[in-house]
Amino acid sequence: MPSTVAKKKIIKRELAELKLALAKKRQKLERKKIENRADLEDARIKMQSRLREQEAVAQAKTRKLETKISELEEKITAEKKQLFKVIAIEQHEAIDHLETYLEEVDHKYANLRGFWKTIKKEFRDMIRNNRKLRK
Repeated sequence: MPSTVAKKKIIKRELAELKLALAKKRQKLERKKIENRADLEDARIKMQSRLREQEAVAQAKTRKLETKISELEEKITAEKKQLFKVIAIEQHEAIDHLETYLEEVDHKYANLRGFWKTIKKEFRDMIRNNRKLRK
């Protein structure tokens, strides 16, 4: 049977071995923590990079759409101007046609007015002649 001194030495040696194993485990855990932190940092950096890329793509698309919208608005404005010009030309043509029509109507009614004047004059003359004959 081992003596108490021998048992103490064995216990001290086992304790030293356990402390050494514990220290190695702590070191290993510490390395794992550092590796995990580094992995997390890498993942964070990658995510930020992806987000920046996505934002850049979204901004590019937004700029492209805004440019298209501006171009379309300019085209619409130009088309509206052209439409107003066409409408103005058509209105002027319609007015010209209306003036021509009114001149034709005026000419026809001028003849009618002349005819009425002649009828009126002849009717008056007839009435005068009739009155003279009665007297």
